[in-house]
Parts: sequence; structure tokens; C-alpha cells
Amino acid sequence: MTAPVPPFPAGSWFVLQGDDVGTLIELTPWGSILAPTIEGIGQDPEMRPHSGSHVLAGTPLSRRQVLAAAQRLSLVAALVDARLFEFIKIWVEDSFLLELLTPEQQPAYRSVFGMDPRATDQRLRALEGRA
Repeated sequence: MTAPVPPFPAGSWFVLQGDDVGTLIELTPWGSILAPTIEGIGQDPEMRPHSGSHVLAGTPLSRRQVLAAAQRLSLVAALVDARLFEFIKIWVEDSFLLELLTPEQQPAYRSVFGMDPRATDQRLRALEGRA
């Protein structure tokens, strides 16, 4: 399905598995980048040294444990409120974005990207135009 524009760039797509954990692949156009110094999705036609790809996964660790591990490894980490759910973003080597959902955050995520792709599409359409 098409991703909501904004907050995603025009031409972005979501591929939903429709499973009970909300498996999703996000595809953004060439030049879309994620970087620790940019809020949201930025643009760099040459894509140096960042990319628009990232991984969002569930973890059994608590918010405190995730943030402590990131700090121990000297990784930039922050709690993010994506309006429909919260997650923790972690920058690996300041170039790859890893997003983690703690057990407390997973139900809200699954309620958005759960088993019904049509309901998910309706919720995402409601976000369009609200950057």
C-alpha cells in the first residue's frame, strides 16, 4: 500500500505481511535518507553515508535496558513518539537506524500494523498531510 504523504516522501510504499505482530517493510524512493541529525526522512540524491533503510523489531528488553545498552556502546539513542505508537531509535555507527519496540510499546504498534491491512491503510490515510 502507499505510505502516507507526508510524513513519508511521495512514492513511498509499505508492504504488510498481515500477521499478528505487524510485520512491515517500508520502501522509500532513492535519495530518501535517515540520519541521526535529521528528524524524520531527509533527502540526499547521492545518499552518502546514510540510507533510507532501517529495521524495526520487537525486543524483550525494557526501555531502561535498551537505553542503557545503547549508552554502554556509545550509540545515539532516543525515545520517539510516532503519534500512533512509540519506539526507541538507535543509530549504529551513526549510519544505520535500528528501531526497537519494548514489550510495553508492542501492543500499540500491533494495533496499527496488525492483521488487517485495510484498517491499517485507513489509519495511515488519516495521517496524510499532518507533518
